[in-house]
Amino acid sequence: MKTILLCALWLLLASFSGCDRPNTTPPPADATSPVGDWVLSTPATPYKITLQVALRNTEGGLTQYQLTGISAVNSYGAVATVGADGSAQVGSVGATKRGGPEEAMQTENTYFASLQQVNRVELVAGKLRLHSTHPNWPLLQFNP
Repeated sequence: MKTILLCALWLLLASFSGCDRPNTTPPPADATSPVGDWVLSTPATPYKITLQVALRNTEGGLTQYQLTGISAVNSYGAVATVGADGSAQVGSVGATKRGGPEEAMQTENTYFASLQQVNRVELVAGKLRLHSTHPNWPLLQFNP
């Protein structure tokens, strides 16, 4: 009886060994699409700031993307609208409300302000570039 149970358990475990969980947000593969996972490279910060871009809607020459990620301290989300010419507008950034070290919070606040002031998007040499009117962080550049 013990042998039968062990064999059944082994078969059950073996049947799951080839299963992989699908990646819900693909890595950036299309040089013309910002959809995927990105990490902020410019400006350089001591914090890993991520950006996940997902297609939300396309209508009338405008494309909406859902932006989510993790900043210096908090998780965040926003919606970006991008025109065919690369013009862009990012709505209000919503974020969790955890506290952190003062420097991390300042970095995060500057990142959010710059993100909300994005006015142009481009993909250059596999990097996502968000141009902003923010005086301190006018370019947010992301690597895959």
